[in-house]
Amino acid sequence: GEASRSAHQIFSDSERATESASSVHISGQFTSGSDKVRLDFVDSSGRSGGTITDNGTTFQIILSGRTVYIKGSEATMTKLAGQAAGQLLGGKWLQTSTTDKNFGDFSQLFNLPDLIQHIQPQGTLHKDSVTSVNGQSVVGLTDSSRKATLYVANSGRPYMIELTGGPKQPGKITFDQYGSAKRPAIPKGAINL
Repeated sequence: GEASRSAHQIFSDSERATESASSVHISGQFTSGSDKVRLDFVDSSGRSGGTITDNGTTFQIILSGRTVYIKGSEATMTKLAGQAAGQLLGGKWLQTSTTDKNFGDFSQLFNLPDLIQHIQPQGTLHKDSVTSVNGQSVVGLTDSSRKATLYVANSGRPYMIELTGGPKQPGKITFDQYGSAKRPAIPKGAINL
């Protein structure tokens, strides 16, 4: 199993395995500074999407290539762009691109390689003992700087299973449904921004 490898080799194996999955469901929540973020999305080759809540503002986002589809309630759109925009655009799918200065950054969270870049260790990586997450045998990798722990499958493909944040970014993100998570459909009738 993975537990016999070095911490850096386990991380490298998990990065490769996770990025190469045809699809994966990623969900959870974390806090970064004053931001409380909740994610629930599917990443798949070619198209990803789901929901993100940032400090009570919830969006549905679908990323297809460089095209970003985004939808927020009237309250969400009002909070972001004012009452007139909220009334006009709330509850409707909007179409833009990953280069859009207002919405493009959200797409990075729905792009698995970008998300994994945020998981990269900042300090020394320590291998923990084998444990269990949701009944699956895993080996933990703890980053000495962030105090966050990434749990990697100990047998089979070395997929990332769970990320538990440290004191500066508390929270938990789970990775599941590898290869079976269904990618989102492209919305019809989106308003092009």
